[in-house]
Amino acid sequence: MQCRENKIYEDEGQVLIDKIERYRSIHKRLPNNIESLGEEETMSNDPYYEQVDSNTYKVYFCMGFDAYKVYSSKDRKWTNER
Repeated sequence: MQCRENKIYEDEGQVLIDKIERYRSIHKRLPNNIESLGEEETMSNDPYYEQVDSNTYKVYFCMGFDAYKVYSSKDRKWTNER
């Protein structure tokens, strides 16, 4: 079950990652926030976006109390973090 759930998070996150990379390609910089992508930030299980610095960002999901599924653009991979 957890493997399937992880895949769902990664697939949903990839949609946002693609939008971020498309934005970066067009504007030559990262978006300041998720609203810059035409998305509305919500307090649900939607993926969250965080700009780390001018070249790096994270996309993440809160998977429960103190558990996160995190994509790092620096490493270009997903990790589970606590």
